[in-house]
Amino acid sequence: MLLAVALATVCTHLGARRTGELRVSVWATHHDPAWAEQVGRWIDTGFGTVGAVVMIVLVVLVLLIGGRRRDVVVEVALFLATWGACSLVKHVAARHRPPAPPVRRVVALQDPYSMPSGHTAIATGIVAAICFTVWLGRGSHRVALGIGLPVVLVVAASRVLVGAHYLGDVTVAMLLGAGVCLLVLALGRSVGRITPDLQGTEPLRLPIRRS
Repeated sequence: MLLAVALATVCTHLGARRTGELRVSVWATHHDPAWAEQVGRWIDTGFGTVGAVVMIVLVVLVLLIGGRRRDVVVEVALFLATWGACSLVKHVAARHRPPAPPVRRVVALQDPYSMPSGHTAIATGIVAAICFTVWLGRGSHRVALGIGLPVVLVVAASRVLVGAHYLGDVTVAMLLGAGVCLLVLALGRSVGRITPDLQGTEPLRLPIRRS
C-alpha cells in the first residue's frame, strides 16, 4: 500500500508529460480497435458505482446461502476499504484526467480526478472478495485468482484505452487495492474473524431442504 502511495506521489509530482504517460495515452486511444472500445464502454458501466454494488451484493448472498454469515463482515470490509482508500487518495492527489484532445476520450466522466482509477480499484476489491469467499469455502482459490487477475488487468487496460486514465493511475489502483485487501485480512485475523491457519471454519454449503 505504501508503494502505491509513493508511486501516486511521484506520478502526480512529475506530471504525465515527464513520466511519458501522456504519450502512452495518446497512442493507445488512437490505435485501439473498435471491439476494445466497446468493451471499455461496457466496463465503464459494469464497474461503476451501481455495477460494483450489485456485484458485491451477489458475493454477500453467496456467503449467506453458503452458511458463512460471520464472514460477511470481512467481505464488506474488503470492498468498502478498497473503495474508501481509492476515493481518499484520488482527492488528496488531485491529479487531473488526460486532456482530450490530444487523448481521444470515449466515455463520460463523473469527476475531474484520475489518480487512482476507481474502476480498477473496485475490480481489484471485488476479485479479492471473491477469492476470499472461495478460500474460506476450501475451494480452489488459485483457480479464482487465475480468473480474477486477468479480469483486473482487462479493466485496467480498458480505462487507458477509453481515455479516462493514465497508465500510472491504473497501476496505483491495483497496488492500492491489493494492499488494502491484505491489511483488511490481517486485521480480520487479529480480531478472530479469520482462523489462525487461514482456513474457513466450515466449507461453503447449500442449505439442506427437509422434506
